[in-house]
Amino acid sequence: MKYKEEKFIHGFTVESDVDCGLCHVKDPNASLKNEEINCVKCHHTTPDLDCAKCHKNDLDKYHDTVSEKVDSLSWSVSFRHSQHPEQYLSCKECHSISREVDSGIVEYSQNCSKCHHTSEEPSGCTKCHMEPNEFLQGRAGIDGVALLPDMMSRAIKCEDCHRYNDEKLKFRGVEERCVTCHNEDYGKLYSAWTKTIEKRLEKFNSRVQNLVENSNVDFLKKTNIDDDKDVDTGEGLDIDTFINETGVTVDLITKYGTHNFNLTRAILDRLEEKVK
Repeated sequence: MKYKEEKFIHGFTVESDVDCGLCHVKDPNASLKNEEINCVKCHHTTPDLDCAKCHKNDLDKYHDTVSEKVDSLSWSVSFRHSQHPEQYLSCKECHSISREVDSGIVEYSQNCSKCHHTSEEPSGCTKCHMEPNEFLQGRAGIDGVALLPDMMSRAIKCEDCHRYNDEKLKFRGVEERCVTCHNEDYGKLYSAWTKTIEKRLEKFNSRVQNLVENSNVDFLKKTNIDDDKDVDTGEGLDIDTFINETGVTVDLITKYGTHNFNLTRAILDRLEEKVK
């Protein structure tokens, strides 16, 4: 049977000699005391929990899923749920089991950082942070933009530019790290790249907004171009589709543009061509 969509097995409580009256009103129909009975007053109180006994459906649903992008942190990670139970981590390592909040993920500072981003951990950033690595290697996955690896893509590691701060749970000092290998003027490039990207994105977003507000039909036709023949197909492009597709690209540039500035410029050139 189920209680509030969770699998409920009476045998666990009966075998443990739990008084039926804790959950049920003592009458012939044995109805529940109330609809909001608090299971966590007895459950989630012991350190060694077998969560799958009651939450098997949740485990089955997410265990074998492919890696998915998680945006709940300040940066995106490619997260595969099955890696954690397969390494014998209990559910409570990541999921809250407090009496106040009986579901959900605990704060990042309370779980992920206990195992990840530790000083003893060998370099393996790209196992979770796939997107910035793909960008560094020049693989944008955008029509009309060729493979364009950054000139330093084979020479540097993530930790060469990023420094982890355990107290603040974020990376810091990217700009100042540049000068440890290059001269002081090179350190200014990071700020210059950031400002250039911001200005070009601001101009592009403004242009798109104007096109949306004016319902520019000619623009919609012009954007649907056969890249191989470089000619107008004459077929219209749905504005919502265009916004969604470019929105993903803009988000990619915003997050990782400085990882590969030449690729970023090529992508921006391509975007700007579409909204001339």
